[in-house]
Amino acid sequence: MLVTEFADKEKNLPEGSGAGDFDGKPIRRSRGMIYWYRWGRHSFDIRVVRKVLGLPEEHDADKYFMEYSSYYGRDDDALRDILSEVREAMGARSFKEVMKAHDAALKAT
Repeated sequence: MLVTEFADKEKNLPEGSGAGDFDGKPIRRSRGMIYWYRWGRHSFDIRVVRKVLGLPEEHDADKYFMEYSSYYGRDDDALRDILSEVREAMGARSFKEVMKAHDAALKAT
């Protein structure tokens, strides 16, 4: 599984308690990142996950920190809604399968 190391070491750290989990591991945002998340030790780009699952690349909740967002100031709600959309699109697939497809898609670029 992919573990991305960012030059800014702070960005390698997950933040928050997570608003959900997949396959028993919490999903948390990478500190200071919009699209990068952590699943256990695995790093992933939520936009690539959405692409793998056939979802639109962007979600209104991605910009929860912007004042114009309907999710402004509701960090946990934003993460929960993002994960809910992913969970629904996964169907019977395990998150581990989705992560394998994510990693293959990243390597292909």
